[in-house]
Amino acid sequence: MKAAITSAIINLLRADPALTTLLGSAAAIFPGHISQGYQFPCVTVLQNSETGTKRLGYFDQKTRDQAAVIQVDVWFKTSYLDAETAMNRVEAVLIPDVIATTWGWGKMAEAVSFEPDLAVYHVMSRFRFEYSITDT
Repeated sequence: MKAAITSAIINLLRADPALTTLLGSAAAIFPGHISQGYQFPCVTVLQNSETGTKRLGYFDQKTRDQAAVIQVDVWFKTSYLDAETAMNRVEAVLIPDVIATTWGWGKMAEAVSFEPDLAVYHVMSRFRFEYSITDT
């Protein structure tokens, strides 16, 4: 996935006042996996998978359509309801299709767990979207 799209996702989530209020800070939204250095509550965003299809006329225009899946994890020590409320905000921010050059945002799946090793409530959702890239 383009680094600019990953940055746009993180920045969009960090710019949402309702989400950052739930988390206590915009700095609690991170790219990548959960790390021991992270404070709770927090949100992590990770690219999960991606496939690409060459457009008709690819050999002239070098354009591919990409279908990407990201995983967003919400981590809270307080309760499952707090984690679910934060995930609902994430969904409300991402689904409206507001990141430039992307389209077709949708939620694919959600799972909930309690992570005993971290003593934290964990809500995981996967979101799909599409974008185009031009090869050089």
